[in-house]
Amino acid sequence: MTLYSEGELVTHRIIGESLAGFTVKGDANNVPDEELVRAADIVGKQVLVLPMIGSLALFFRTGKGRLLLAVAILLAVLQSVRGQPGKSAGNRGRE
Repeated sequence: MTLYSEGELVTHRIIGESLAGFTVKGDANNVPDEELVRAADIVGKQVLVLPMIGSLALFFRTGKGRLLLAVAILLAVLQSVRGQPGKSAGNRGRE
């Protein structure tokens, strides 16, 4: 779930619930947060899980990742400029 904490959006995992509120813990933290979170303080919740997407984003921040991304974009641009493989300009649209 996501909430505002000291003016910034923070995302934590709910690990417990009581009448007073939710016990939450950030994945990078060793212990739960001391303060309980009220339901009214929650501004967002998880609706989709994309496994490994964070690792992919971190990879594209490296030199090799940026190079691979640049090559992929260049190949996509060249492919779109050249048209579809195996078709000449005179044969397009005659199928």
